[in-house]
This record gives sequence, C-alpha cells and structure tokens, in this order.
Amino acid sequence: MGDGKTALFIMKKITAIFFVACLAMLCTACHKEGVYNPSKKISKIYHTNSDGVKSIDEVWTWNKNNTLEKIDYYSGNSIYRTNNYTYDNKRLVKINDYTHNEYVEFKYDGYKLKEANCYDDNILYCIYTFTYKDGKISKIESKWLDDDYYKSSGEKDNLMALDFIMPRELNEAVAKYNKRKAKEGKGGVEEVTTISLTWEKGNVTKALITEYDGEYEEYTWEAKYDNKKNPFLGFSDVDVSIVSNRSKNNIVESIERWNNGSDYYKVTYDYSYEGQYPVSYRKSFVEAWSGGSYSGYSGMTEYEYTK
Repeated sequence: MGDGKTALFIMKKITAIFFVACLAMLCTACHKEGVYNPSKKISKIYHTNSDGVKSIDEVWTWNKNNTLEKIDYYSGNSIYRTNNYTYDNKRLVKINDYTHNEYVEFKYDGYKLKEANCYDDNILYCIYTFTYKDGKISKIESKWLDDDYYKSSGEKDNLMALDFIMPRELNEAVAKYNKRKAKEGKGGVEEVTTISLTWEKGNVTKALITEYDGEYEEYTWEAKYDNKKNPFLGFSDVDVSIVSNRSKNNIVESIERWNNGSDYYKVTYDYSYEGQYPVSYRKSFVEAWSGGSYSGYSGMTEYEYTK
C-alpha cells in the first residue's frame, strides 16, 4: 500500500475522546476561560458510514447548572470511553477517563488558560503550554516527557488536552501526524510539538505544526468556513474573557500539507442546517502524494440537540 494510503488508514476514524471541536473567538471581559454554557446544547451525535450503517457515536449528559457532566463515546453499540468533567465554579479544571485511568488537569493564569497536564496511571507524560497574542491563543507547545509513551500514544489517538483548544479537523491532522512520527520515534529524545495559529474573523484559518525529535519537521493546515453558528463554540470555554475555544463558524474545507507541500490531505464538508445551526454534514476527502492519490467518502454525521 502506498504511503498516502497508509497515512489515510492510520488516521482511521479519530473518535471524539480527544477531538471534538473548533477553536476560539474573542469574547467579553467579564467571564472566565473554561466555562461552557451554549444556548444550543448537543444531546447525541450519530454517524452513518459509507455503507449506509447508522450508529451512535456520542451521548452528552448535562448537569442542572448547565455544565457538561460527561460524554459517553461508543464503538458499535457499546461505550468504550467516558469523559467526566470536573469544575471549580463552572470553570473546567479536570477531565477524567476512569476506564483507562487517564486524566488531564487544566491550570489558569487569571482569565487565561496557562497549561494542561496529561496523566496516565498517575504518571505525568505530557505538558501543553499556551501562548497568547492580541487576546487569543497564538501558540500551543506540547512536551512529551516519556518517549516510550509518546510512541504508544500515537496508536491511542491521545490528545485529550486539546479536546477544547483546537478545531476537530486540526486535531485529526495533528493526531495523524503524531502517528507517523510515533512510528519513527527516537528513544531518549524529548518530543516537542509546536502549533502556531493564525486567526481571521474569529476563526482559526491556518496552523503551522513543527515537530522536534532530534531533528525538525513541519507541515501546514488551512481551513475555510461557512457563515453559520458553530454548535461547539466555546466547548468548553464559551463566554470567556480572553478566548473561547473554537471558531465561531463551521469548517467547510480543510487541507494539510507535508513533505514541503508536495503531499496533501483535503477534506470537504457539506452541511444541512436548521436555522443558524448545522444538523448534519457529509464528509469527503482526497489524499495525494508523489506516488498517486486516493479519494473517498467518510459518511454522514448528525447532531441531535436537547429539547
């Protein structure tokens, strides 16, 4: 199988434990980061695959105070992971996956998200730090403290800390990239990933991802948006003073490039709406590399909202 096809299948379906989302817009100065109270609350997310088989992907449960209590993630008809959310005065401070004994702790500097620390079996294995410019997150740096864990995590799709920081599509690109790099992991070398973000009209439109594991490698990601409301806006940081995580609109096209731009992976989203919000989208893709290309259809995703 060609390198492009291999990368595509390695990517597989990045289910939403670590990737649900879209990043950031500037909000008023009277709220904290880490608070998510959307006017349109998701209840369930379904996926219909390219063979026409429909299944449930996620079930969202909300607390009485309108904070998100947990998300159950499904494989087939069974729950394979649950994210449980812990708050301090409605500000998210911890995500727990008790089944796999994994958790992430968030630290803040005033109104700003400062750091996310990732643990597995109570061992700190990765630290994310956040840099701001003009009130928005401009750079995210991750340091993998355990090279063996980095290599294994490439197979686990483990980017829980970025669940609320970046667009799902960008997270999927980073995850796929980490999988490729994990297979090339160099023992004893601290893995460092830097993601530099570019914003336009409240949406993240570009990202430069740089990887260092003894040598440097980089690739780019770009996106175009519709003019409708994003139901994930602020998940979990809506109404924040500095930045609410996720773009205000919905991605209609994304493209990532690597190998100096010669190879690329392009995804297109075709939405259906009710009013200002999407209720479903169809996803198609094309991947091209020096040896050829591959294209396909990844099925349909549907959102069900609370009544």
